[in-house]
Amino acid sequence: MKSLKWPLFNLHFWSCFLDLSISILVQPFICSSAVYLAGFSIGLLHNLGVSNEAICYIGVFLINGRPRIKNNHTENVEAVAVAIVSIFENRYFLIAARRTWWRYARIPVLTANYIVALIYFIPTLMNVPEQTIARKMTFEVKEQGRNKQIYFLDVS
Repeated sequence: MKSLKWPLFNLHFWSCFLDLSISILVQPFICSSAVYLAGFSIGLLHNLGVSNEAICYIGVFLINGRPRIKNNHTENVEAVAVAIVSIFENRYFLIAARRTWWRYARIPVLTANYIVALIYFIPTLMNVPEQTIARKMTFEVKEQGRNKQIYFLDVS
């Protein structure tokens, strides 16, 4: 089990940081509509003046999954996915792949997983809709929260 110590610590660190960021730092308030995924932060980062774009990027990087709307709440299916994949990769390597080609490919593959986790959401952040138009379309669907500073994403 000594070989699993660091991957388990990695998973524990990222999952604890995810829990702390959702419960204290971000505290997202999701406003689901028929048009956009929208919401705002009521957490510590918002009170410290961090921009909505940065808060959204931090949340998606930690969760590492596309938010899916189901029953008026979001489901994050792939929470802390890279750390979980690294645990399974570690077990696979120690059980079956020590003397195969995988011993050369494992570090580049895990590095690529972390790089993809860092950059895969950037195109979505570059394609954020015009906030006034998105706000108007959302409030035509739902007439609540007009005075809040809501940040809209187009996840379609």
